[in-house]
Amino acid sequence: MGELGPAPAELAAAASQVHWQRILVGHRGGIRSAAFSPDGSRVLTASEDATARLWNAQNGQEIATLYGLDIPVREGRQPPGVSGAFSRDGTRILTVSDDKTLRLWVLASGEPIRVLRPQIGAGAEGELKAVALSPDAQYVVTGGWTGFAWEKVNSLYLFETASGRLVRRVGGLPQVINRLAWSRDGHYVAVGLAGANGVRLFATDDWHEVGKDADYTGPIYGLSFDEAGRLAVAAFDGYIRLYDAALRRVAKAKAPSGARPYAVALTPDGSALAVGYNDTLAVDILSAPDLRRVGAANVSGLSGGSLSQVAWGRDGALLAGGSYWSAATGSPIFRWADSRWNKRTTLPAADETVMGIVPLADGGFAYASADPSFGRYDAQQNRVLKRQPDIADLRGQIENLRLSADGTRVSFGLEKGGGKPAWFDAGARRLTAHDPALNPLPSSLDIPCIPLCGMLGVKPLIGGLLDLRQEARGRC
Repeated sequence: MGELGPAPAELAAAASQVHWQRILVGHRGGIRSAAFSPDGSRVLTASEDATARLWNAQNGQEIATLYGLDIPVREGRQPPGVSGAFSRDGTRILTVSDDKTLRLWVLASGEPIRVLRPQIGAGAEGELKAVALSPDAQYVVTGGWTGFAWEKVNSLYLFETASGRLVRRVGGLPQVINRLAWSRDGHYVAVGLAGANGVRLFATDDWHEVGKDADYTGPIYGLSFDEAGRLAVAAFDGYIRLYDAALRRVAKAKAPSGARPYAVALTPDGSALAVGYNDTLAVDILSAPDLRRVGAANVSGLSGGSLSQVAWGRDGALLAGGSYWSAATGSPIFRWADSRWNKRTTLPAADETVMGIVPLADGGFAYASADPSFGRYDAQQNRVLKRQPDIADLRGQIENLRLSADGTRVSFGLEKGGGKPAWFDAGARRLTAHDPALNPLPSSLDIPCIPLCGMLGVKPLIGGLLDLRQEARGRC
């Protein structure tokens, strides 16, 4: 399998006829994934705001916004599965989301090359939850709610990236496809399923099923291959499992510290693995292949939240982050470099949950958070990039928002708590910073005005609408 080649001329020409709007603002939802280009010069992020965005890793400036990812959050469902990946040659980006498409983009310009569309149907049918790229970038496999509407089973779809041609459909999967992982040698694809349906392994030469393990009682959210082809799996049934390259189970062990192990990460040499949880603040170290607990990261003095994201740096240091937060540190990334994982270093990262940690070839690592924000540390633990969002942070402003009497203008702060006040004119579609000397608030925002206070805990009326005038009279 060779490197990903240039797009066909006719498709490139077609893409050039599509006019995509560029909005130079930050993500408007939590970041679900982040990846650096092979040369480290660009960063790709995918978000719940239905966009993927390309950034300059050196100065944090946005290069391009990739639209077309319609991923609404639905109550009672898992967060939408959105992911982005670079091709190995660093020229292409792949994104997949709940909008039922897999999209291929030109990295240099952010222009779309093509949209890959598996068969779709009503409701959730066709929503894509997982994607994996072959090591040589010639093929991409995707899945999610794919085929269940008409076959009562789900399918994988395999596409050729250079042409967009659907190469194969692999059916017979009994539940939604939550996670996909391509082995490092390119020979296998692992499939983690929702519900109590376990894991499957397919050989990529002819896509026959090599093996399966259905001995699960909860969904799978963690898959990790090592260089030897062994596969580690974390599932919400509370167990960690390790398999050989043919998906023969080598070991199974109850996760030591929590009921919902979320992520697993094998060490670079495959001798151990780290386990992160989404229901407790702990990181366990298990030996491989016996999955015996040989240690735990020192979390003394920490309380609340979780450390659901785990990774091993190129130097063997353990990294972890998650929903843990304190007033002093926000949501940091912790690093343990000693052999007993006792000496903990706190690295500032985010104000909200750390959503991902990715080790980099130069010895540093990148991270993404739900602020939304992302950043990068070098091998000496110096933060060399901190990219904050360009959008308003409305947290802590429920008592400060003010609406003009005619409903056309709103005043708020661009920073958490109300800092950097501004006002937005809905009719003119214009945002203006509030500098009292240069840009005083318009008279319509002074008196009369409706303060949007006392709204915490208010239940919407029928149709999801809230009568702001009635609330203002009754509670303010």
